[in-house]
Amino acid sequence: QALSRFPQLTMEQCEQSVLLILQNGRVLSGAHAVLLALVLGSSRGTLLWMYEHIPGFARLSEAAYQWVAHHRKQLSGGKNEKCER
Repeated sequence: QALSRFPQLTMEQCEQSVLLILQNGRVLSGAHAVLLALVLGSSRGTLLWMYEHIPGFARLSEAAYQWVAHHRKQLSGGKNEKCER
């Protein structure tokens, strides 16, 4: 359903990682998208600040995110939903 609302996205992008589409149209992915979504949903921004300001933290966050994304089926109890047009 996201792909029909945001035609600039590809199926590959959607299947590869979490995407966050901001009001200005900017698209964030991976750990950056997750951390900003957490900030937008709460009053805490510590992890996002660390991602954007501490050398190496973004790289570590993306590596952790990739591990979770790669294992999401096992972590979700066997469910693996995909994007659809």
